[in-house]
Amino acid sequence: MIDIEVLHRVAQTLAERKEADPESSYVSGLFHKGTDAICKKVAEEAAETIMAAKDKDLLHVVWEVT
Repeated sequence: MIDIEVLHRVAQTLAERKEADPESSYVSGLFHKGTDAICKKVAEEAAETIMAAKDKDLLHVVWEVT
């Protein structure tokens, strides 16, 4: 089951970082580069999570999703 509070905190953190200086915030930099850059990063992280899950590397899965 998804914890709505966790999703709320993630959304709040992203909103705050979006407004930060792109020179000092990786997330802000992605937002300034546009949707394609964000999608590529999400796809990269998803692939790394899938590979860690395939390898049954729980610590790596946790690392990728946090």
